[in-house]
Amino acid sequence: MKTSSRAKQDKTKKIHWIWLLLAVFIAKELVWAYVTPPWQAPDELGHYGYIESLAEGELPLLGETKIPKKIELTVNDPTFVRAYEPGEGLNYIAQHPPLYYALLLPFYLCLQQNNPAVALFILRCIGILLGAVTLFFTYKIVQKTLPQKTWLQIAIVSGIAFLPMFSYTIAVLNNDNLVAALSAILIYFLVNQNQEKIEWSLTVGLLFGFAALTKYTALTLVFGIIFVQLLQFFQTKSSTLKKKIFINTVVIFATAFVIAGWWYIRNYIELKSFFPDLKQAVSIHPEILKQYPYLPSFFPEIASTALPNLGFVSFLFKEGFLVEYYKSIWGNFGKFILTNIQYFFIFIVSGLSFLGYAKEGYLKLIAKKKPIEMMGKNPIPHLFFLPMLLSVCAILSMKLFEIAQGRGVLGALNGRYFFSTLVPFFYFFIMGLSHLLPSVWRKYEQYFFGILIVLFIFNDFYTLYNVLIPNIIV
Repeated sequence: MKTSSRAKQDKTKKIHWIWLLLAVFIAKELVWAYVTPPWQAPDELGHYGYIESLAEGELPLLGETKIPKKIELTVNDPTFVRAYEPGEGLNYIAQHPPLYYALLLPFYLCLQQNNPAVALFILRCIGILLGAVTLFFTYKIVQKTLPQKTWLQIAIVSGIAFLPMFSYTIAVLNNDNLVAALSAILIYFLVNQNQEKIEWSLTVGLLFGFAALTKYTALTLVFGIIFVQLLQFFQTKSSTLKKKIFINTVVIFATAFVIAGWWYIRNYIELKSFFPDLKQAVSIHPEILKQYPYLPSFFPEIASTALPNLGFVSFLFKEGFLVEYYKSIWGNFGKFILTNIQYFFIFIVSGLSFLGYAKEGYLKLIAKKKPIEMMGKNPIPHLFFLPMLLSVCAILSMKLFEIAQGRGVLGALNGRYFFSTLVPFFYFFIMGLSHLLPSVWRKYEQYFFGILIVLFIFNDFYTLYNVLIPNIIV
């Protein structure tokens, strides 16, 4: 009876902290959304225009769809619309799949359009709710992967909740909000898998299909799915279960293709590419450059290849890519760039996390424990979180290398492209810090993680007052 009572008390505590965290998160995100003026977030004008195009019965096509004129009512400064007049600009956001915009369309249709700025704020609030969904399913994941480690759970969820890059992106109109939420839900089902039920594979297939119909970066989730299925296939000795795992894998990807495949086929038919960008649109319709002469100044890759001789190794190490990209995970989005003191704090904490893994590896090595023993009772997070994270790093590195070749500068570094792997990233980040804590101090871990959480919160609010307000608000 005592054990049962204690378990109920622990469960109550967990419920209390997650709901308190979600309440604080929603409140501070409302502040971020309110203080960021309309259209000042990068590409927000295009995202809003995409919804307007759907409302007018048009599925946007890259290279043809314009920014609708309705937004002109709230634009008083031409810098808000990236150097082109409202209603005359080409909507380069049309390359994105439509699910995020279709999700917001019913809310858009219910709003009065005589003041798009108000409508924009309400649509931003939907993104905040998606951020709360991301945090809730992160909580459910760490409950499974780190049972009985409440402070570790709080630290991981808080790390995401008070990540400046996440805070800013969630507070504005951006399809990465839905990518983060769908990715967290998908990872939750991968951790809580049930290969015996076809409903599980259908659910995973639906989630992956929805993510693929939201943004191309979500396709990196395929690695998490493949690694989980391979892990289960080779771990089981039952031929019957192996067959079910194979069938489930086919069901997952077939379901995802039914949901999202049509979009990629349409891309190839219209623009000769499954993942088109403006360069493909211009190559097919060169008259675009005459109609929109400002485009080369914003997208120099459409006119020429600026660095054709740039090598991948030099890109990674001589061009400062690794440092700049890691910094971008925490905050680099348009004019939203963190201060040097914040990056110094981040690198210090990251270094401590790395030292934690080095210390843990050394202790296990001298104890002569096998790698699988180092992973604990639940090896699944280690065996598919890490490959998924590394795969995303590799894919994004190659894509950004391609962009750098075209633009001639180290551009497009943006941590929001990592939102499909927020959970694995912070899982390993916080676990490294946990390993740093000596075993004799484990009973005081609440103070260690409590201080860490306070630092996360301070960093986030410091960003609001010292980065967002001076640089974004005009």
